[in-house]
Amino acid sequence: MRTAFVQLGPDLPPLEAQMALLQRLRPDAYHVEETASIHAAQRIVECLEKLGRGDELCLVSLTALRLEAGEAAELLATLLDRGVRCLTFVPDEAVVEIDSRTDPVVLLRLLAEVHRTRLSSGQATGPRMPDSARQLLRADQIEDIRRLARAGLTARRIGLIYRRTPDCIHALLREDPTPAAPVAEEAHRKSTLRKKASR
Repeated sequence: MRTAFVQLGPDLPPLEAQMALLQRLRPDAYHVEETASIHAAQRIVECLEKLGRGDELCLVSLTALRLEAGEAAELLATLLDRGVRCLTFVPDEAVVEIDSRTDPVVLLRLLAEVHRTRLSSGQATGPRMPDSARQLLRADQIEDIRRLARAGLTARRIGLIYRRTPDCIHALLREDPTPAAPVAEEAHRKSTLRKKASR
């Protein structure tokens, strides 16, 4: 699935300009955030959690992620590990595909642009989300979430632990390839309650 992220703000092109660029990529879905806030950043991270192998992320520029250059680099590395490809634009509006074959010089220039934009717009001193909420969950954390759900914790409780909304936790659990362990019937036959009931 190809998802386009649209983030509005003073340091980004207006909505019409972003849409004109992104429509060239023919995305299947759009995620639009009109204001830059901690909650908007949280929603973006949670949407990124749902991307997996074969999915594509479309951005007008990497600055739309509202992350510092190092955080953007870490995010891109995590997405590449998951098999997600990123499509974005350089200043002359040429499309850049970020995957395992991308020229490192091009990638460094894109990250340098993120750094320059954040410094010039004052974003570096703006409100920050907790670090755990800014980063995508690692594979071991996702597996831990699934174990907690199998143990009976609600999505809300798990979300409080990992700083994610219940909807995000539900989405991760829907992708769980591990079926729930069946309860053995033999254990029920030998249970104390069963014996008492038969008396």
